[in-house]
Amino acid sequence: ITNPDAKYDSEGTGGIINIITKRENSEGFSLNSNINYGATGRVNGDIMLSLKSGHWTFGVNYSGKYHQERVNSELLRHFYASNNSIEQIILSSQRQINNSLIINAARRSTRGDLFTLNLKFLKPDILNNQVITNINSTLADISFVNRRNEFHHKRRVGEIIADYKRVIKKDISEISFRGSYSGTKGERPGNYYEDGVFVQRSEGGGHPANFTLQSDFSTKIPRIGLIESGLKFFHRGNTFRFDSYQYDSVTGEWVYNNFFSSDLTHSENIYAAYINYSKNLKSNVSLKLGARAEYGTSYLNVIKESQEIRDNNLFISPFLLIKKSLSESSSVAFSVTGRVTRPNYPQINPFVNMIDKSVYETGNRNIKPETAYKADFAYNYTRNGYNISATLYYTTISGFITQISSLYQDDALMLTYINGDKSNRVGVDLNGRYRFSKVFTTSLSSNIFYGETKGFYNNFDLASSSIMWSGNIGLNISPSKKDDIQLQYFYSSPFTYPQFKSSHVHYMDVAYKRSLINNRIIASISISDIFNTRKWNINSDNSIYSLRNNSKNQSRVLWLGLSFNLNNMQISRQPKREDDSEAGGLIRLGY
Repeated sequence: ITNPDAKYDSEGTGGIINIITKRENSEGFSLNSNINYGATGRVNGDIMLSLKSGHWTFGVNYSGKYHQERVNSELLRHFYASNNSIEQIILSSQRQINNSLIINAARRSTRGDLFTLNLKFLKPDILNNQVITNINSTLADISFVNRRNEFHHKRRVGEIIADYKRVIKKDISEISFRGSYSGTKGERPGNYYEDGVFVQRSEGGGHPANFTLQSDFSTKIPRIGLIESGLKFFHRGNTFRFDSYQYDSVTGEWVYNNFFSSDLTHSENIYAAYINYSKNLKSNVSLKLGARAEYGTSYLNVIKESQEIRDNNLFISPFLLIKKSLSESSSVAFSVTGRVTRPNYPQINPFVNMIDKSVYETGNRNIKPETAYKADFAYNYTRNGYNISATLYYTTISGFITQISSLYQDDALMLTYINGDKSNRVGVDLNGRYRFSKVFTTSLSSNIFYGETKGFYNNFDLASSSIMWSGNIGLNISPSKKDDIQLQYFYSSPFTYPQFKSSHVHYMDVAYKRSLINNRIIASISISDIFNTRKWNINSDNSIYSLRNNSKNQSRVLWLGLSFNLNNMQISRQPKREDDSEAGGLIRLGY
């Protein structure tokens, strides 16, 4: 849903994915399990168990992942004021281990009331290792410094969500309540070496927590239309402490480094209310109007500087959707909506992180939310195995959030986040799917737009503008009911941002799957980035420095996968009817 109505949070600009599941009435036990192996030291998988008995449904889902990743990068930065240059060769490796456990229960009454409870536990663990060779060139000489960074991201996440929907009058009115809480305990210890000498260490992390209370009400009024309304309270908070120590080679002691250390607390409350009205004006015209108001208060306490920052903001988001059916197979729609994006913790945390001796990064404690308004005109046509949709859109963002770099000391940069003035986009989204026959199906998705940014920050001109586009084309070949071959090609043109430009990116994925034993087992083989073309090139040239940065990861990976499905094993052992369908399979490829 690229134009979510007032019922949904105003946060974010990408849209909403709304998944509506079919109601399953059959009782019994089902099991689904997937395992995938990547030839470069990657494995992931999951197992899902569910049981339905009477009005109750229970489910357990466990998933795990072990991935090893390598990235090779080259960087050349030249400072105009000093005429010095820094060349870097960076070898990065990452090990990801993730475990996830989800337990859920649901009860649906005869009249349609529904209660659900979900418990989730996540344990992501990421170990990063960077080896950086620095070549510093000045008018006088050339020097070499080798730096190794080791930092470990460890998190423990717990979450609970409870939902209750009460049907007041079937197909007329209902009310629902939702409560949720999630808490995270994070750690990020790090060790840093220069030319083999242990010179710096750090420890600490954050403890973010989120809490939500929400209620929604809807009712249909004869000859008037559908009315939806709701209230929501959202709280997020974090306690962050990070301690850094520098090794003193003279005394042989570790000295506390106040500049690279941080100690802060943050709290934000958002109070929201919305109302929607929708009605079919004619047999082929529908209207939906809505408005959402969100009032936010935030509190940031930078403890080591004894600085308290309080802020509040009111955001009102209108919504309008007019849809007209031109025929049974085509329709047009016009919509207007507003969105807000609030800064995240890395963007507001003033803690300074030293990437290396030439690049530092920090957050901006005074950054503000960005607000966006979008209007689009959409056309959709579906008939006889093919679908075409086209959307003409215009988006304007006030106070857009962007990362910039400024000079810090003589030959070093400080990266941070700031608010620009305006960011505008006008473009076209094109999507299509056509089935040539039972064997061949093709799909196309593309987005072409003109984008521009405006603003100034510390004498930096944030202006940028260009035509950019991205898209993918896919081909699905089904030589039989048991076999599927998938080819997908992705392309992204050069993109322009304040202070830098990225080069084009393109790659192709190929996959084959085969169903076995009445679809109970599905075997798959796939290759991501089959031609090994996926890489990133970034260039910048401004009044302070020029930059050329090239990166390439292990994008070409051979994946082998198996999916096991054991569904609808009837508790009562009733004989299978002829109209019972076989359970389908889900292919889980590498990501």
